[in-house]
Amino acid sequence: YGRDRHSRNLSQNNPRYLSPHTGQKNYTTASTRFRKLGKGQITPFFLTLYREDIIELAKNPLNRREISHADITHSGLNPLCGDHVRIYLQIDRDGTIHDASFMGDGCAISIAAASLLTDELKGKKITDIENLQTKNMLELLGLDLGPSRIKCAVLVLETIKEGMLKDRSS
Repeated sequence: YGRDRHSRNLSQNNPRYLSPHTGQKNYTTASTRFRKLGKGQITPFFLTLYREDIIELAKNPLNRREISHADITHSGLNPLCGDHVRIYLQIDRDGTIHDASFMGDGCAISIAAASLLTDELKGKKITDIENLQTKNMLELLGLDLGPSRIKCAVLVLETIKEGMLKDRSS
């Protein structure tokens, strides 16, 4: 692809590359993959897809660790995109989730969902998980996702529910 006339000299205060509305650099060329949102407002394209906190959770997830003496462990896989997660739940005698964590790799949505859900479950009853649905995961993430990305968002929830079923049957 190489450099084209639109991707050169963006660091210079060249009037050719300044926005007429704000005087800031205009990164709306196709070669930079930025999307213009309004008069003079620019946002990187990937941030228009996900909120900044989702990106941050994907980079620095909460509860990403193994629990050595977990009561429930189970692995899940999204074969459509290759996301995989292993959940760990430590449950008190009264059915309260004492600790929850995960290990795995995947897209920003699946890692953020695992991070948020494991944090949300701490201190709740194990029976509360049965009532969680896809809409609860989407609310927790705060995203409107298309059909192909919903599977990423609910992977950790489905994995936890499958782990609970496996634990009950054993």
